Amino acid sequence: MISHERFLATRWGKLQGGSELDRKLLFCAIDGVHAVEASKAPRLVNPLTLFGLALQAHSLHISLLLSTIGLDALLMAGSPGKFTDRLFNLLGEDSFVFPCYLDLGQPRYRVKDVAADLYDLRSALAHGREIPPKFRNKVGFLDTDGKEIFDGDPYTYAAVLHEASSVLLRQTLLKICSGKLFDVVADTSAWRQYLDAPRKW
Repeated sequence: MISHERFLATRWGKLQGGSELDRKLLFCAIDGVHAVEASKAPRLVNPLTLFGLALQAHSLHISLLLSTIGLDALLMAGSPGKFTDRLFNLLGEDSFVFPCYLDLGQPRYRVKDVAADLYDLRSALAHGREIPPKFRNKVGFLDTDGKEIFDGDPYTYAAVLHEASSVLLRQTLLKICSGKLFDVVADTSAWRQYLDAPRKW
């Protein structure tokens, strides 16, 4: 018998716990996990595995690193420019990272606001460099009006990016599942073409 560690919800994720479950999205995710496992394609299997490990990690920085490595693997980026451009093409540059829930307000962060910083922080962590002060600063988790969403000790910018890394990897995996893009992703050339094709949002 294999016993896996439980997944740890982020603070934003815990607050969403009372929201209504999207059954269609849930079944899409379940079918997607089965399809990824059946594909045995490393381009799909590795990011899904990293997503699970990131949700089990107790360290904010390790969780962020695992999520962003998974995202980087899916985007076949290898450079900050490719990472941001392909993420913009896939999810929409001006799209909000976090959905608006209940009376919590809309978190202000858009894909274009966090993509480059997420890659920079991932690089600092992966290469053992000192984490730059801007990621350690307490900036809060803000809504579109600039108001703090959480009471108490404000978020560091690294904590905001930690939340964002988890959501962005989940959104990317769900996009692949809902669009049934498994064969496209498994074909490196076809997936690269798909990622590099700008879209209107």
